[in-house]
Amino acid sequence: MSQPEKSAPMTSHARQAEPAQSGVHRARRRPQTEEDWREILAPEGEELAGEVEALLSAYERLRRRQAEVAMNAEALAKTLDHLPIGVIMLEDDRVVVSNQAADKLLNGTVFRRGIDDRLSSSEPEVQEQLKGIIEYVASGMSDREAVALEANGQRLHIVVTLVGERDSGGPNLLMAISDPSSVPNADADAYRALYGLTRTEAEVARQMVLGKTPREIAETLEVGVETTRTHVKHILQKTGCHRQVDAVRLFVTGPAALK
Repeated sequence: MSQPEKSAPMTSHARQAEPAQSGVHRARRRPQTEEDWREILAPEGEELAGEVEALLSAYERLRRRQAEVAMNAEALAKTLDHLPIGVIMLEDDRVVVSNQAADKLLNGTVFRRGIDDRLSSSEPEVQEQLKGIIEYVASGMSDREAVALEANGQRLHIVVTLVGERDSGGPNLLMAISDPSSVPNADADAYRALYGLTRTEAEVARQMVLGKTPREIAETLEVGVETTRTHVKHILQKTGCHRQVDAVRLFVTGPAALK
C-alpha cells in the first residue's frame, strides 16, 4: 500500500495569506477626510513633513469643493423638477439629465428612453424627424430648432438648443419638450401675493389660466357674468395688462407657473 503524500511545508507567505481563525476579514475604512489620513500617516500624532501637510490641505479643499458641487447639482436637479415643461440634457442622442416633466412625457408617449439612455421612437417617421433635428443642431448648422411631432394621436412640441461644443466632453444639447394639451399650473394663492388680487379675483384668474370664458367662470363660481367681467377688469388693472390674453400669458410665463 502506498503511503499518502506529505503536504509541502507551509511558507511564511502562505501562512500570512491564511484568514484569521474567526474567518472574518475586517476591511479598513477608506479615508475620507484630512483627519482620516492623519490617523494613517501619523497615528502617534507626530509632525508631518511640509510637503505632506500641503498635500493634505489641498486634498481637504478639493474634498469640500466636490461636496459643494454634488450638493449644488442635487439642488439644481430638484429645481428642474418644478419646471412645467420637460427639460432634457443630451449628449448626441443619449439622455444625460432629465427632469420629472420630461420623464413623464417619455413614459407613455411616442418617445422612449432605452436601457442605454438613448432617446428614440417606435414610430419610423418620428424617429427620422427626431434624429434629423438632433444631428442638425449638434452639427452646429443651427443653434436652435423647433419641431412638432405627432403619432398615434399624441402631439409634442420640441425645441432643441445647442449649449456646448461637441468636443467639450459633456452634454451639448438642451431639449425642451411639452404636451400642448396639458393643463398649465394655476396657483391662485401666488396670484394674490404677486399681483395684489383679492381671493375672488385670484380664483377668477386661475379659471382664466385653465382656459375658461367669463360665462364658464360665472357658472363655476355661481355668480353673474357681469360680476365676472368686473373681476376680470380689476385683474387687468392690477396686472397692468390691456387684454385678457395678455393677463393669461403673464400668469403662465411668470414664476407662479412653477409647480
